[in-house]
Amino acid sequence: MRWIAGIAIVFSTTICWAQENGKFKDLIGVWAHTSAACTDYTSGKVDRLPDTASKAPYELIGICTNGIDLLYQPVGCRTNATNVEGVPRVEIDSLCSVKDYTPEGGHFRIEVDGPNAISFHETDFTGNFSISGSYVRCEHHYLCSEQVNEIDAPAESKR
Repeated sequence: MRWIAGIAIVFSTTICWAQENGKFKDLIGVWAHTSAACTDYTSGKVDRLPDTASKAPYELIGICTNGIDLLYQPVGCRTNATNVEGVPRVEIDSLCSVKDYTPEGGHFRIEVDGPNAISFHETDFTGNFSISGSYVRCEHHYLCSEQVNEIDAPAESKR
């Protein structure tokens, strides 16, 4: 039993170390501003809201291996991430699409604030949109939409 517990401790500290040192692949998942918003998302409450206008204020973000989606909003980005060695930050080159507009290239960074906490700073963004504030992890997995502007698909289809 001690052996299994030892493996679990090594595994969890390895994941934390990777996140604190800014590995993009370890940021995959769904993120929200608050734990309460995460609970509403994971319970399905957000998906049961009547329309996109009711869902958008949650400001949920989905991060996948090659992109970031703003859930329930007409914005999505395809990304090329660069891990910054020894620094809790990921630099991102992006091609972002806002519904009905031509995709535009840009750059931003994600600050890794802890194992399940990240932040964005509006001043770090170039391009046609920005994200700001601190986020907590809701889930450890997320599949980006095939179509960047696919905003009304239920979240279960992306889990």
